[in-house]
Amino acid sequence: MSEVEVRGSLPQIVRNDQDLYEGDLTHYLKVIFNHAINLNNPYHNFRHMFHVLWLCHEACKFYADGLTKRDKRNLLIAAVFHDFDHLGNSSPDQINIDRAIAGLQAHVAEEDVPHLATIEALIQATHYPFSSPR
Repeated sequence: MSEVEVRGSLPQIVRNDQDLYEGDLTHYLKVIFNHAINLNNPYHNFRHMFHVLWLCHEACKFYADGLTKRDKRNLLIAAVFHDFDHLGNSSPDQINIDRAIAGLQAHVAEEDVPHLATIEALIQATHYPFSSPR
């Protein structure tokens, strides 16, 4: 078996130790812990949601010069919420996306309200299979 390099740290990402994006994501981590009903699903669970956060954090570092700190924050919030309250079954993807957006709307931090439409659009973009807008 090949060796896998483990990089990053969830607490460091959530606290924004690298000052990569605006503020921190502590509020949203608490929301997931206290309100998400899918934390123990076989797949669309806590581990998956925060793995997507980690991957998007890596993308934010890679594209650091092309994204504003606000763009990065919006992407990272969308990553955390993309599967919020996922039913864990083969329901149509739009049902789970609608549940994720409803969760975001119910728990959005005050400083993110002006950017809610952008964050929602990023969550909508997770629809599978992807189809580009016409």
